[in-house]
Amino acid sequence: MEQRTKPSVKAQKQQAADLLGIDETAFVVGEAPDQAKNTIAEHDRTVLSAEDRIALLAAFDHPAEPTETLRQAMALHKTALVYGG
Repeated sequence: MEQRTKPSVKAQKQQAADLLGIDETAFVVGEAPDQAKNTIAEHDRTVLSAEDRIALLAAFDHPAEPTETLRQAMALHKTALVYGG
């Protein structure tokens, strides 16, 4: 596998591969799927502070009344939908 990287990055990958007793390509190919999965998981998750969590749960327990604008939007939405039933 050919990659354009800084010499210091190549040296790190090579050192890590040597420590595992594998070649650099095997190291990169072996680590890439896990790193990809971890990166995607980190971006799929929202972490709330304790204060934000309390506010969110309170909003679920005591939802605000819909505004007139929201009522109008929902009415428009209902007229735009075509139900197949």
